[in-house]
Amino acid sequence: MAPAILKILLHRLQRRTSVFASIAIAYVVWYVQCACRPIRLLVPEGLRRIVSSCPSLQGSYAPTVFAPTWHGQMFLLVFHELLVWLQPSPFSRELLTLRDSQVMAVDWLEP
Repeated sequence: MAPAILKILLHRLQRRTSVFASIAIAYVVWYVQCACRPIRLLVPEGLRRIVSSCPSLQGSYAPTVFAPTWHGQMFLLVFHELLVWLQPSPFSRELLTLRDSQVMAVDWLEP
C-alpha cells in the first residue's frame, strides 16, 4: 500500500514540477522577446552628437528579471521606501536655541 501512495505522490510532484518549468520557460521567452528591447530615442538635431557619444544610450535596455514592467518597479520602489521609513535613524537630533532666539537643529551620528 505504501509504494502505491508514494507512486501517486511522486507523479503529482512531477506534474507540478513540469507545470512550474513550463511557466518559467514561458516567462523567460516573454522577458527576452518583450522586456529586453533596444532603446529608441527621439533626439532633437542639436543633441544628436551628444547622445551619440553616450555609450549607455547605444545598446538595449534589460530591466531586472523580477520587475520587468513599471508596475513591478513601482512596487519595489514603494517597498524600499517603506523599509527605509520604518528603520530607526542612526542620528539623534538636538535643537539649539541661539542668542537671537532662532532655533538650529544639529544631527549627531551615534557610533
